[in-house]
Amino acid sequence: LMPGTYAVTETVPVGWDLTAATCSNGSLPRSIALGAGELVTCTFTNTNVLPTIVVTKTANPTSVLEPGGQVTFTFKVQNTSAEEPVAITVLTDTVDGALDGYADCKVSTMLGAGTSCEFSSTRLVAGNFGDPDHVNVFTAVAKDDDGAEATANDDAVVQITNVASTITLVK
Repeated sequence: LMPGTYAVTETVPVGWDLTAATCSNGSLPRSIALGAGELVTCTFTNTNVLPTIVVTKTANPTSVLEPGGQVTFTFKVQNTSAEEPVAITVLTDTVDGALDGYADCKVSTMLGAGTSCEFSSTRLVAGNFGDPDHVNVFTAVAKDDDGAEATANDDAVVQITNVASTITLVK
């Protein structure tokens, strides 16, 4: 190359961030001062963008009369990563254990950046008034194409409410 000022750039791969760029002669890559016969090496450093997910667990209803009732739990997994898809690798619940999910939201489901999936399950929540609230935690794990993991969890709480006692007197 002829002596002069040159610029070099890098196309950053999806899933990576450009975190540093330096040149051996102290120039910035966007303005490299190249002298006659000079060899300048520029190095671009990229950092893998880690995946991120958010999970939501809701209960409907959030309270049942003693001795219990049917509650529908809804589980949602959202890929909040800006660029990369993730594959769901784990869906668990502290009460129900491993979750099967549903056709489009289960272990092995691929979620594109910014997308989500959800499924529901209805089960009996039993107990007596005065018992601790029914609390269970939903956890999901997902991996990107580099094997980096993201884990998130959320809980749902169902209260057991009192049924007023009644007496019927027959004369």
